[in-house]
Amino acid sequence: MNEFHEHPDGYVFVRAYIDGEDKEYGETRANFEKDFGRPLEPLPDGAVERIYVRDVRHAINSRDTTIEGGPIPWSYGDDAIAAVDGLRGKKHLRDEALKQEAEAKHKAEMEKQRLEFEAKHGLPSVQ
Repeated sequence: MNEFHEHPDGYVFVRAYIDGEDKEYGETRANFEKDFGRPLEPLPDGAVERIYVRDVRHAINSRDTTIEGGPIPWSYGDDAIAAVDGLRGKKHLRDEALKQEAEAKHKAEMEKQRLEFEAKHGLPSVQ
């Protein structure tokens, strides 16, 4: 399925079926816009969700019902679907950088605690 879904919880999901493989990208709206390099137009007043399925439907929904339809084809959604591999790559790089940052902070905190413990208990520092 080739789908662009702006979810009510603030996430954007892009799903694509390319070369026999299902591919999915999901991220916050802000991170999606950074990864895609283009701003996402705001939803109309009262709308909380957009579901675009290439060549099938383009629904803009409130919490209770569909309030309007969008254009089919929708070039923004089609471009995002076509870019799913690049979006996934950028998300992976960001996630890896955050993981490395967290690991470095943890290592620094453990080293700080070790040095404080050694100083408090009069133990020689071990490097």
